[in-house]
Amino acid sequence: NSSDITILISIRGGKLNTADNNGFEEVMLSLLATNIQKEISKKQQEAIILGNPVIDYECKIKTGTITIECAPYDFASCCQAISDAIIYGDILPSQADRAVSNCQYKKRLENGSVTRQMLYAVMKELYNKSDYVKIFDAKEEILTKTTYQKILEAYPQLLDASRYSIILTGLVPQNAREVLQQTMGVLTPTNTKQNLLTVQSKLKGNTKKTVKLTHTFLTDIP
Repeated sequence: NSSDITILISIRGGKLNTADNNGFEEVMLSLLATNIQKEISKKQQEAIILGNPVIDYECKIKTGTITIECAPYDFASCCQAISDAIIYGDILPSQADRAVSNCQYKKRLENGSVTRQMLYAVMKELYNKSDYVKIFDAKEEILTKTTYQKILEAYPQLLDASRYSIILTGLVPQNAREVLQQTMGVLTPTNTKQNLLTVQSKLKGNTKKTVKLTHTFLTDIP
């Protein structure tokens, strides 16, 4: 019953897509969301987009999501902005550096929390020697070997149409399918293989686990 429209872009992959380089998928999702924001801001300056769309993103275990909430009269222009950001978006070194630093700092905060440390202990018991343990790690620093070149090389993976699902809610116009075909519909599937293994949890009966917790004083983190 909303008077606005929410465009949810679901991108198959999530944290498991780059489990061997924990945090990298979230960095790429963040950069894509930033590029969409830049395109929308550009169209606002040109008076093509009249309202103030709200953009958010989240990287989950097997999917990443970007949501754009906009007014109905901006729907077609926002779709064009999303398409332009995916296809033509460039990544500046400073933009990449900021995305990596933000992800690293977020991970340090998680590592210092009791909840994360206990969750990591549980995941090691349930999914030992699987990628699930890697993405729930509560000890190691992440993205320490990430370079600007690696980010540039990974960006084309976001051009694979087979990774995308689009969900529209709210006051969706009748020509929404046509608008999407003319904008994001120009992307083509490349069927990039992704490491999204499903594993069965293993837990012995009456398992008792003792966890030695550590506390990180956040004022010690620059």
